Amino acid sequence: MAVPRVMTVLPPRERFAPGCSGVIGLLVHRLAGAGDLVVGAAVDDPFADVAFRAVPRA
Repeated sequence: MAVPRVMTVLPPRERFAPGCSGVIGLLVHRLAGAGDLVVGAAVDDPFADVAFRAVPRA
């Protein structure tokens, strides 16, 4: 059986980097599994152990 892939979209003001994340970002980081993708606002140094893609502001 194939493992489902997950993409988590962070709220616009949430950051996904050590020392910058709020509660939501920290929880997403903790629960992210292999193959998961997190998308959110651009940061200089996102968590290295979870795939992250920055999205432009609308």
